[in-house]
Amino acid sequence: MFYNEAEKRTPTLTRILWFLGSLVLLPPLTSPLPSSRYTHGGCIATIIDATVGTGIVHSIGPAMTANLNIDYQNPIPLGSTVIIDSRVEKVDGRKVYTSCQVRSHDDAVLHNKAT
Repeated sequence: MFYNEAEKRTPTLTRILWFLGSLVLLPPLTSPLPSSRYTHGGCIATIIDATVGTGIVHSIGPAMTANLNIDYQNPIPLGSTVIIDSRVEKVDGRKVYTSCQVRSHDDAVLHNKAT
């Protein structure tokens, strides 16, 4: 993860690891349920929040999330490598407006959008 000052964005390449998914995903991977093969939405929200927060810290310093909206468009299979592209769109006093996209490593699939 790194912050690009000129573009006000924090591009991040992340691999969703099984051990991380197993901490927040029930039932286990051996379950016949289709949802057991995908990253839990709460895990995705945490990763987005942490990535977006890096850009905010570079813009205004330490801050806390007041509102996080996520559109879950395509599930992320466990073990996938994804690109998380977060941007600082606007700073208005203490408020920082951001956007974020989570895409497959080959940019073919948009998994999530967040503001």
